[in-house]
Amino acid sequence: MMHVKDILDKIKSEEEDFSVETILQLIEMKVIRKIKSPSLIDMTLRDITGSYPKFQIQIKEEEDLTKFEESFSKGDILQIKGIYHQDKNLILISHTEKAKEFDLEDYIKPMDINAEELFSRIENLINDMNDPWLQKLLKKIFANDAIKHGFIDGPSAVKYHHAYQHGNLEHTVGMLTAFKNYYLHFYDREGKSVDCDLVNAGIILQDIGKLYEYKMHNGIPIYIKKYGLIGHSVLGSELVAKMIQTIPDFPEDLEIRIKHIILSHHGKREWGSPVEPAFPEARVVHALDLLDARLKSINK
Repeated sequence: MMHVKDILDKIKSEEEDFSVETILQLIEMKVIRKIKSPSLIDMTLRDITGSYPKFQIQIKEEEDLTKFEESFSKGDILQIKGIYHQDKNLILISHTEKAKEFDLEDYIKPMDINAEELFSRIENLINDMNDPWLQKLLKKIFANDAIKHGFIDGPSAVKYHHAYQHGNLEHTVGMLTAFKNYYLHFYDREGKSVDCDLVNAGIILQDIGKLYEYKMHNGIPIYIKKYGLIGHSVLGSELVAKMIQTIPDFPEDLEIRIKHIILSHHGKREWGSPVEPAFPEARVVHALDLLDARLKSINK
């Protein structure tokens, strides 16, 4: 079986068309529908040695095209046979199917993230909170194993920032660190301009809805369309509302404020925010979200 590096080396050295047989991971797929000529599926595939964006499948029948779209998705490991065509500078695939056996380490470089250590910082912060209601809410949320593991394992996006396993956890801790070491230590040394527990809770919960909107598939972040139609801000607010219903006498004003922070953390309506930040804690969470996302995106 050929690696991507082998394919690229052969393209440079060969003057004739050549056969390709390989097992690679699908990381991008674009469907080009045509009426009179075969429809095209352009794919980018990779392994640990690199990626190659010029794989193509030609499909004549619409029902075959639909079947292909339903059968394969981003992150799948595919067994492929095809021909590299010098004149077209692409690999035309003649056969593809999902690989039955593979080692993910052949396709994904491990992330240098200590998820256990990062989440312990969040747990310690929750345990040190002075607000008993916010502490109770956060402990109840993370007592749910599905929520906890989804929060720890999930990406923060599929393309832009922290788009990898544990990405949302890293993004959250990045925001908490910036709040403590930058905002509090420099601009608000006495901690009187904002409710620190509310800001920290808002940071932890602002992207909690992403555990529904995104998932990991073979080390690749995947967008879940049915939840994306709602959006992680609304999903997160709904999750928090359901948890609050299980806490007797939870203060109504505090519920409204934490839900507002979640719903407003994108800042502007044109950026996908259902509402815009209306009080200092919400504005701080939005600013920290934007800061951490942009800093993470600098070297992309």
